Amino acid sequence: LASALERLGGYGQVCALSMDAKRPAPKDIVRFFNFEEHVTAAGRHTSLEELLKAKEVKTIEDCGEVPEESKQEGDDEGKSSEGNPRKKMKVSRNHGALKRVFMPKRAETSELEELASAGFDSLIVVAPRYSPESVMDKLASLLAPSAAFAVF
Repeated sequence: LASALERLGGYGQVCALSMDAKRPAPKDIVRFFNFEEHVTAAGRHTSLEELLKAKEVKTIEDCGEVPEESKQEGDDEGKSSEGNPRKKMKVSRNHGALKRVFMPKRAETSELEELASAGFDSLIVVAPRYSPESVMDKLASLLAPSAAFAVF
C-alpha cells in the first residue's frame, strides 16, 4: 500500500484489500513514509468480501432493482456527527517532537460501489497464504478490460 501511494504521489486511487473481513490489510508501514495528507487521501482499505458485495449491489441497481437492506446498511459508516469524513490521523513522537501521520481510511459504501463498478486499471496481488488461482478467480471480475495485473 505504502509503495503504491508513494508512486502515485496523491494522484489516482489505491485500495488495499484484505482476504478476511476480520483482519484488515496491513498498513503500518505507511506511518514511516511521512506522507502528506493529500497522498494518503488517495488510499482506502477494505475487505474483498465487502468490495464484491458492493459490486453485486451496484449491478442490481444498474438493472433497476435496489434491495432495501443494501441501502440502509452502513450509510453512516466513516462519517462524523457533522457528516464530514473522519480523517484517520495518528500522532507519533520522533525524538521528542510531535509529527502528524496520516493513514488511509476505510472505504465507505459509496466509494466501494464506485470502485467496484469502474473496474481497476491495474492489480497487484501479494497473498502468499492463498492459491493464486483462487485469488484471481475472485479478483478478475473487478478488473477493467485490458487491465494489467501482477501476482507475487
